[in-house]
Amino acid sequence: MSSNLKDLITVETLDEVHKPVMDFVISQCLYDFYLNQLKVVNIRGIVGTRTELEFIKLLLAYSPMLESMTIVKYSGERISESVLRQLEQASEHVKFI
Repeated sequence: MSSNLKDLITVETLDEVHKPVMDFVISQCLYDFYLNQLKVVNIRGIVGTRTELEFIKLLLAYSPMLESMTIVKYSGERISESVLRQLEQASEHVKFI
């Protein structure tokens, strides 16, 4: 992962695939790693697992330039914008789609 990352797109995958990615990202973020250039996040195919939600929280907390986040949830209730707004956000200007 690079601090120069500007767009991030994830697609439908299994939770056992997300866990190693999350472990890596969290280990990097614990050492003052920020996604300083990340502006657009598109996440498609989530089902609402804890790992997926932690990944969203991490992206919001460590992306100070984030402008928009699109989340497409394929099952269950959608994640409301009010819930997302309550999470810690490094960017004051992020729009949820």
